[in-house]
Amino acid sequence: KAENTTPAVSRTGRQDFDKSFVNCVIRCFNLIEENKEPDGCLSNTTALYICAKSCGYNPIICYGLCNLDGRDFYHAWLEINGTMDI
Repeated sequence: KAENTTPAVSRTGRQDFDKSFVNCVIRCFNLIEENKEPDGCLSNTTALYICAKSCGYNPIICYGLCNLDGRDFYHAWLEINGTMDI
């Protein structure tokens, strides 16, 4: 688990995440690519939520109807401190 459970904010205003969490996110996205699961946003968000919680963060699962080029679709994503969208 992360020792510091509150992510730091760098001088650029970007949030710095614990290295173990970053590695978990990278592994998750590698699995998504390996399994060719581009439409599994809810299952991917759930996996990332578990990863973030285990590293001491307080993630929020977000979901809703999105519109792109006039087409509506369902999407789920993860936010941490309102700064991270996965």
